[in-house]
Amino acid sequence: MRNLGDWVSRIKELWSVGRQAEQRTEVSSADRQYQQRTETSTDFQPVAVETPWGYLLSFAVFGAIVVALYGIKANYRQTAFALTLAVCAMVIGIFLGFLFGVPRTVQTEQQPSKGADAQTPDSGVSYRANTILEQISDWLTKILVGVGLTQLNRIPEKLGAFGDFLAAGMNGGKAERSFGILTFLFFSTCGFLVGFLWTRLYLQKEFKQADLGVLAREIQQIKSQPDKDARALSLALRQLSPTSDAPVPSEEELKQAIREASAPTRLIIFEHARNARKYSGPNQLQQVEKTIPVFKALTAADDAKQFHRNYGQLGYALKEKTPPDYQAAIEMFSQAMAIRDNLHVAGYHLYELNRADCLMKMNPQPTEQQKQRIIADLKAVQKEDPDLLGREPAINAWLSQNKVQL
Repeated sequence: MRNLGDWVSRIKELWSVGRQAEQRTEVSSADRQYQQRTETSTDFQPVAVETPWGYLLSFAVFGAIVVALYGIKANYRQTAFALTLAVCAMVIGIFLGFLFGVPRTVQTEQQPSKGADAQTPDSGVSYRANTILEQISDWLTKILVGVGLTQLNRIPEKLGAFGDFLAAGMNGGKAERSFGILTFLFFSTCGFLVGFLWTRLYLQKEFKQADLGVLAREIQQIKSQPDKDARALSLALRQLSPTSDAPVPSEEELKQAIREASAPTRLIIFEHARNARKYSGPNQLQQVEKTIPVFKALTAADDAKQFHRNYGQLGYALKEKTPPDYQAAIEMFSQAMAIRDNLHVAGYHLYELNRADCLMKMNPQPTEQQKQRIIADLKAVQKEDPDLLGREPAINAWLSQNKVQL
């Protein structure tokens, strides 16, 4: 009897172990199926999402066949009119479905911080997506629903008049009147569902992907900016202090690198070039000429015309190099003064002084027009600093030679 009990216990134990193994096998099989399904599908969507499209397509095709068969009994003109009516109703329905299904953009307002962590007034500025389409959709849907509710009692009358209008294009009988109304209602309903489903299922996804794409590009630009800054600074230093193991960059290469650099990096490059131009060692003239490509790159990168000092320093370098380029220097001083005056920046009257000096050296025997231009610059300098002209022997000699009294 005890042996029989042992056998029964043993059988129960084996059955329990087998059942657990079977359950683990079923779970593993389900996991593998789910993994295969998710791996093979790049954009997994529930089956229920695709089902309405099949129904709507079938209904629309069936309705188009019925409309075509109904019109064939009469003539081709009525067939064309009936199919055109179906297409117009479909388009109207799609448009209404689009209006009712436009996704809304969720936007959160930034709360101003307090205390030590308070931000500056400009730090809270942000740019958001244009939601005018959402507002128009909201207005139109409310208007349509409101007008529809207030005119419910007149809908049968309006439908009858609309049916008479449609019947005029299809033999004008009572049957055509009813058929036209049914055709319009059927295809407008199908179009509404098509427009609404497409807007809800796909337009929101496209908006999100577009926003994510813009964000990804901004993040990529932020990540790559340190590399661009390092390259621009490296090329500028190679131009200012060339070595035997590193070639001097070309002018176009330097312009492109500085254009891609950030504003703080451009300021650092400007200071390096400015200090190199003011170098007073034995190779001063050579050092001045090395700064010209850097200042040209800085002026080329200033698309908004906001940094007059870049143009002024380029004018100084063009004037000081050997041989000097007085005409180009005059143009740079003129641009620097225009930017300075446009930004209402005070000072920097040395631009006028150096432009007048360039005009004097270019025209030892100036015409009356050139003389008046020089005098205008010198008067502007005298107005800013009355004692400066007295410290310039060349200026005083020119005034005395041309018998000019400021």
